[in-house]
Amino acid sequence: MEYQEIRERLGARRFRNVMHISRTFKYVYVANPKAACSTLKLILSKAENNDPEFTPQSLHNRKHLPLLTPNKLTRKEQDALFDGSYYLFSFVRHPFKRALSAYNDKILGNKKQKREILEAMGKADEKLNYPVSFDEFVAVIADQDPATLNPHWRPQTLNLATDLINYDFIGKLENFAADLAMVRERLELPDFGIPHKNRKAHKATSVQTISPDTRINLETLYTKDLQTFSYDSDIDL
Repeated sequence: MEYQEIRERLGARRFRNVMHISRTFKYVYVANPKAACSTLKLILSKAENNDPEFTPQSLHNRKHLPLLTPNKLTRKEQDALFDGSYYLFSFVRHPFKRALSAYNDKILGNKKQKREILEAMGKADEKLNYPVSFDEFVAVIADQDPATLNPHWRPQTLNLATDLINYDFIGKLENFAADLAMVRERLELPDFGIPHKNRKAHKATSVQTISPDTRINLETLYTKDLQTFSYDSDIDL
């Protein structure tokens, strides 16, 4: 793997934002939105500072985190980043449940990312509180080029560039505590526990039965995720 090749594939800005590097413990955590990335950033930041009370002003602004971005490395360190010198890991989540989580957070939460969906629906002039159902959301994202999708619902194989990056470990949110324990043991990270997530201000949607069309759309969009990470498509949400 070549540093520049991966940087070019992901794009300079995204590459800088998703790569979380520790000189202390010699790892690279590649952030994958809606797969416990905020929790992982906080856990890793506490470990990096060896401070269980460390709480950054923002988990999404890199200047507030102790983990390094690639541009903060020396050229020699950059060249070694993907040659086996660093432990490369990330976490994934069942793609259908991840899509629902993104819908609950960004669409029901009327956050700025919802504007992308409204524009694709031909509702660009509507306010953010314009109602969008889960079925409508899935239909919109399934009709777009996966590579251009927002990273919160883009296929995880694309987010993590799994065809290009040789990961040492990819954990699963469904087995988070055990998989995190494996990472901690491998890297000899201090264990300050798993922080609790904040409650959402809006009520999340639970989908007991996926409509046939929505299931087909999800299976089509996330085919590689299902195959690569060994997830079963026959689930309820």
